[in-house]
Amino acid sequence: MEYINHIDFMVSIYESEDNDTLPSYVQILHLLREQADRVFNLALYLTDHDLPEFISIMGDLEVHFTKLTKLIVEVENCDDPCELVAAFSESPFLRTIHMWPCTPSPPYFPVTHLTNIVLGDTDADDFSTILITFPMLQSADVTFVDNSEYKDTTLSPDMSIPPLQHLRTLRVRFRDDDFVTFDAFPDLFGLFNFPALSSLLLQLPQQDMQSHRRGPDALRTLNDSLQSLANELISFVGRCPNVVDFHLISACLDEQHVMSILERMTNVVVFSIADISGRGRTLFTKDFLQELGDGKILPRLRDLSLELSRHELEKGAFEGMLRRARSTESARLFQSACLRVTRTTASDLDLEYLRELQREGFAVRVVQYEDEILGYTGDT
Repeated sequence: MEYINHIDFMVSIYESEDNDTLPSYVQILHLLREQADRVFNLALYLTDHDLPEFISIMGDLEVHFTKLTKLIVEVENCDDPCELVAAFSESPFLRTIHMWPCTPSPPYFPVTHLTNIVLGDTDADDFSTILITFPMLQSADVTFVDNSEYKDTTLSPDMSIPPLQHLRTLRVRFRDDDFVTFDAFPDLFGLFNFPALSSLLLQLPQQDMQSHRRGPDALRTLNDSLQSLANELISFVGRCPNVVDFHLISACLDEQHVMSILERMTNVVVFSIADISGRGRTLFTKDFLQELGDGKILPRLRDLSLELSRHELEKGAFEGMLRRARSTESARLFQSACLRVTRTTASDLDLEYLRELQREGFAVRVVQYEDEILGYTGDT
C-alpha cells in the first residue's frame, strides 16, 4: 500500500551524555535529504545557529519534499523562522504548519493552500497577516504574546478584509506569563468574519495582579481595557452564528461579560468554561449557574463542563443548576455535565442527588484534581 512508503521525521538539537554514540546534526540532515521524497510529517526543533547549515545541506527543499503534508518548526533564539518555512512553500501537499515563534513577512508566505496552522508567540498584526495570506484555512490555533512595547499595530478599522469562508475551528490563547494590554486585540476581533466557524476556544489573558497597587489610574486603565475586550468579544461571537462547540478559559471576565457573550451563541451544543482567576470572587456564583441552567442562555446545550481552579464552589450551586436545567423545556437536550474542582470536596456536594440523576440516564461527573469523586457510571 502507498502509505507504507510514508515516514515521519524529526530533527532535534539537544545536549546528551551519549553524544558520541548519536549521529551528528550533519549526518541527520543528509539522511533527511535522502529520504525526503518519503517524508509525510516533518518536525524541526532547531536553534538560530542551525539554520544556515540546514539551508546549505538541504538545498532546494521544494524539489525533494513532494509528499510532505505537515511541517512543525520551532527555532529557539530566532526572531523570524519564516524564511525556513518558506523553503517548503512549493511542497504540493503541504496543508498543516506548526510554527514557533511566528513573526511573518508576507513575501515569505507565497503558499496559499494551507488549511491548518498552529502559531506560537505571535501578535495581532502577525496573525492578521496569516489570515489574509491563507484564504483556505479551515483550522487556526494561535498563542499571543504582548508585543505592544516594541511594535506598533498596523491594524485599522478601515481595513477591508473578506470573510474567511472555510475557517471552522479557531483556538485563541494568551501566554499565561504575559499580561496583554489588549490594545490591538479589539481591532483584530472586529476586523475578521468567520461565517463557517463551528468550534471556538478562547483562553483569555491573566489580569495584571499589581494594577490595584499602582493606583486608581492603573486600575481604571485595566478596567477600561477589559470592558473594551469584552465588548469586542460580544460583537465577534455575534458574527459567528454557527458555533456549536465553545470553550472559554478566563481569568479576567466577570459573570455579566460571560452572560452577554453566551446570549449571542444560541446554537452552542457543547460548552466548557474554566474560571482560573486568582483573586476576587469566583465566576461560578449561584446566580450565574442558575442563569446558565434555566435554558434561556444556551437553549440547545447538550454537554456542559465547568472547571474551578482557585475558588471554592458555593454549596448547592452545582446541584441547583442541574435541578433548574432538568426542569426546563430544553431538558431533553441536556445530556451531560462535568465539574472539575480543586478546593471543593465530596462533602460539599450532594452525591446522592447526582447519583439519582445518573439512574435517570443523565451523565454527570465530578473530578477533584485528578481524583474522580463521581464517575459517569456512578462509581466513586
